[in-house]
Amino acid sequence: MYRLTYYQSTHYKTYVFTFQKSRFYWVKAALLHCKTYAFAMSKRSYHFLRKYPLQNKSNFDE
Repeated sequence: MYRLTYYQSTHYKTYVFTFQKSRFYWVKAALLHCKTYAFAMSKRSYHFLRKYPLQNKSNFDE
């Protein structure tokens, strides 16, 4: 009886841990995708502004 109870307990804990881990990785993947997208956009904007500075600079000099 002890072995059966111990086995079921271990099996249940493993199942719960695996389920929690899989949910964590689903959320992590979604968050990292958003984070990567945000950093890529800011990096793109930075390079765009460096390459093409304000074209109407003369308007600010007046």
